[in-house]
Amino acid sequence: MFWKQNDSELYGRRSDMVAKYLASRSDVGKVLVLDAPIDSDALEQRNSGERFDQNQFVYDGTKAIADKARDHENIYRRVFVYDKSKQGVADYFSFLDECFTALEIDPAQSVFWMYPKLLWGEQLIEHFRPAKKVMDVVDDHRAWPNVGEKKRNQLNQHYGAMLSNADKVLTNCLPVKLSMYEFNQNIALVPNGCETDASIAIPESNEHYQRIASHKGPVLGFVGNLEAKIDDVLLRRLSTDMPDALIVLIGSTHANPSIRALEALPNVVMTGVVPYQYVGAFVRLFTLGMVPHKRMDLTENMNPLKVYVYLTHHVPVVATDVPNIAMCDYVWRSESHEAFIENVKKLITDRSHLDPEVFDRFTHSNSWRMRLAVVVDDIMNTKNEQSVKRIANSQCNESICVIDKFTSNDSLRVLEKKVAAIVFTDVQEHAFDSARLFSRRANHELDVLIACCEKNERDELLIRILDHTCYRFIMVADRSAFPCRDWLQFGHEALLSNGEVIVRAASVACDSVESNYVFSYRTVLRNMLSGRMIKEVTDDRFLVADLGAIGDKRCWGDEAEVSIVDVNELNSAELRFKRDICVVMPCINKEAGIKRIQLLKRTAGIEADFVVALDTEYQGFIKTLNQTARVSSAKYVVYLAEDAVPGCNWLKLAHDRLEQENKSVLAFNCGKWHGRIAAFGMVRKEWVYQYYGDCILYQGYRSHRADNELTVIARACNQFIYAPDAILFENDKSKDFKKKESDAGNFTEEDKNLFKQRFKSGFGGQLDYSLYEDLHDEYLKRKRFVKSKIPFVIE
Repeated sequence: MFWKQNDSELYGRRSDMVAKYLASRSDVGKVLVLDAPIDSDALEQRNSGERFDQNQFVYDGTKAIADKARDHENIYRRVFVYDKSKQGVADYFSFLDECFTALEIDPAQSVFWMYPKLLWGEQLIEHFRPAKKVMDVVDDHRAWPNVGEKKRNQLNQHYGAMLSNADKVLTNCLPVKLSMYEFNQNIALVPNGCETDASIAIPESNEHYQRIASHKGPVLGFVGNLEAKIDDVLLRRLSTDMPDALIVLIGSTHANPSIRALEALPNVVMTGVVPYQYVGAFVRLFTLGMVPHKRMDLTENMNPLKVYVYLTHHVPVVATDVPNIAMCDYVWRSESHEAFIENVKKLITDRSHLDPEVFDRFTHSNSWRMRLAVVVDDIMNTKNEQSVKRIANSQCNESICVIDKFTSNDSLRVLEKKVAAIVFTDVQEHAFDSARLFSRRANHELDVLIACCEKNERDELLIRILDHTCYRFIMVADRSAFPCRDWLQFGHEALLSNGEVIVRAASVACDSVESNYVFSYRTVLRNMLSGRMIKEVTDDRFLVADLGAIGDKRCWGDEAEVSIVDVNELNSAELRFKRDICVVMPCINKEAGIKRIQLLKRTAGIEADFVVALDTEYQGFIKTLNQTARVSSAKYVVYLAEDAVPGCNWLKLAHDRLEQENKSVLAFNCGKWHGRIAAFGMVRKEWVYQYYGDCILYQGYRSHRADNELTVIARACNQFIYAPDAILFENDKSKDFKKKESDAGNFTEEDKNLFKQRFKSGFGGQLDYSLYEDLHDEYLKRKRFVKSKIPFVIE
């Protein structure tokens, strides 16, 4: 981004807001902001500014940028400070080459976002030949005061060179758009906007701020450079007519020194420049914000950003009758000085009756994101014909797209896969993990759409997707969704078995929280949204965890009493736990363990001992589990970890199945293994002890594969059950984002090799290999086993 001045971040100008928005997008890698090249002598002359002008701020800011001290996250700021007597455009190009190389930016693959007029702007484009050129025209410099014929001709040539071959031209108001038509007829009008997430810093030691904050009467404020456009006659009349009001003028007087005479008035405060980070704190002290502009060429060709700042902070506005003022119910325009003063007085009286929602609606509807999203979508799209953004991520190959209410219907029509998962969110970045999980765990080609909108806009956006895409099957979820592996196959099978229905996902959310995670035909979803009654079914295998509901205590009830033991306390033979079921959670993080075990108890549906076993010796999960089980007289032992998220009645459902079928090992539905491994399991203690002595899991393993072994033995002996309705969901997203098993933190080659050796030896000679020989590929040659299965394909 090439900014035409040397005041980045000082005023929160349009260029700062555009840079911030661009940096927030997932399809933008880096934003490099280049302030105007500045001669070193001219810069040093600014190192003597006084409080009424911006010179010292410009000097300090430019020095900081030159020292690379103003970089924030993926926004980088640079400036070329040069010796005018020795250096020129070639040196500027060399400086830029160094910047691009250091930041790994390829100009040929970049968008140059430029603010004419720009020193050497034409040469920049010719030399670097960027992928795209955006001209954001915020001023027609020909309309500025004291522009002679020679300067006007130079500006005409500059605008013509910059705009005629631009890929996109933007202006901030209609007069500027009309004035630029002679150079380019394809111009987008993008007015200034509101910063909805601005941080507010209080200038604690600022004497002007303290005086304003302590003033008992109304505060009439202005923020902006106090140029020749300021109607000083109007301000003098306002001072005289309203002596109890404090008139606050915030801004530099460098372009209009005569305006400083206003400070002699008793009720006028002139603060000089206030950096943007503090402006919000000042504005919030205003009773109203003023736009006391004269009508002149300059004000005919501008879109005052200050109006958006006032309204963002719930401050109403009184303005003179100049064009291009933002339209809002709480902006009063005045055709004369008398009308201006009358509007000020009336507004002071009526201030308490203003509706905050009017300000909020304006801020939302006129946010920078709203202003820029569609335009930037168009710029970023390679063909300039779609506004669907595909997320590019070096760590994944998922087909993930971002859409919102501004996405065109034509761009939706190009999405041609058979299946889509739609993840609704209000913040794009918050939905990325969920979107990737839907893609990775589908085991089938599909599109995943991150749909950005407010909750009350979801149905409308969903209807547009249904009406303008060709998807046959659609999953609807939100950013809290965590799907089980093979979710698409289970949802599809449930749909085929039941006809034209809505398949509602089973969830870890309690019954009192209705899961909105549904899967169906596109046509059925459309009928549902039209108000037709559609039959709904649930399949326990089709599990989508609602992680957003886990911490909601309204779902789970009061705090549950649980047991907490240290492994150092478990060496005696004394029985500590005497209920029929003992639930053991080995853990290191005491606080996290207690919180999770309480949740497990509240949702169990049956009495049991619930034990947090603190592994203060770092001896590992298996040894800690076995040690805890020895001091319990329980018939059944449940083992699980801190990341287990329960469904309702998870323990009762498991217990009843074991009792009814007289089996000895049950695998909970963890959303991952579908019964192939009892990653979280419930074990009949008497049965397992005949194989392991006094252990629940074989203690020769360091950290994993013990659950594989237990499962294989139970399957070989016909003592195994998988209970898909007994949900203990494994909430560990990071494991799905690993490229291979060995990347997991608990993986060891020793455990892998030990399982292989024990599998082939009958687990220490305790089983005849023929009992489980047919499980060989499933547990030792997983890739070959998967290939032998009929692949899941949606016709």
